[in-house]
Amino acid sequence: MAAMFFTTDEIDRIKTIAQYVVRGYYQRRILDGRQRVSGVDLKGTARRWSCGYSRPRDAVVRRFAAYLDWEFDGAIEVFTRKERGGRKNILALRYTENETMSQALANVLR
Repeated sequence: MAAMFFTTDEIDRIKTIAQYVVRGYYQRRILDGRQRVSGVDLKGTARRWSCGYSRPRDAVVRRFAAYLDWEFDGAIEVFTRKERGGRKNILALRYTENETMSQALANVLR
């Protein structure tokens, strides 16, 4: 199977969705890859209250995946992967092979 890359139009639409679903600085940093999805890079007081950070972290990933599912009719999925050359888990996007997403993600918006 040949590699499929996102078009410029798709990238613009994905960026718009990402800007729409974030509700704060921490969520923005998760989506742009500057904050780990697992939350292990929290420091200081934030590390002590890491359980309080898990809800916004999970929520932004769910909202982002649900909006992508709606906008692209299930053709794109969100997953976590190891950053190239490092140990950092980041969010990544790819085309789904069968172009269907989990129905649970669609229920987030209802």
